[in-house]
Amino acid sequence: MDNANKQITLEEHSGREQAVKDGKWHYGLNREDTQSTLHNGGLRSFVKKAALDSGPIALCALILINCGAALAVLAFLEGISTRATIDLSLIGALASATLSFALGAALALLAMFACAAAEKAVTSEPPRIQEARRLRAAKTARVCHICSFISALASLALFASGMSETSSTLPMLLQR
Repeated sequence: MDNANKQITLEEHSGREQAVKDGKWHYGLNREDTQSTLHNGGLRSFVKKAALDSGPIALCALILINCGAALAVLAFLEGISTRATIDLSLIGALASATLSFALGAALALLAMFACAAAEKAVTSEPPRIQEARRLRAAKTARVCHICSFISALASLALFASGMSETSSTLPMLLQR
């Protein structure tokens, strides 16, 4: 090989090295973009999973606070039932508050069942299903989630209503 051919071969080789370096550089950028996308996607899926996992816990907490409040009111009523004079209208107001707490617990339980039905509707279908069945399952899950959310809000509203009735009635009972 003469010097001219060596020079051409060297230039071709250095051109290929530059193309490889450029490709690695682009590959590195693409890889970083992909990793950040995967990281963000992983974060999104983690947040989504945490939100789905915290739903039943929040509904259990609603059941617990409603049942606990009802038991506290009943325990208070048991304590004041030994008095000689009891105003029955005030006892009726406390009974109404206890009923609000019981209905709140029942609605929270209904919300838990609706949440479980939504999960069952989505996960019970086999992976290869027809599009219409998949859409029907998704609509069913959406309706169940909406019912669960509305029931949970109603349960919380009944708890607040019961607490309001109790807080307005208890001072009058304690004064007598």
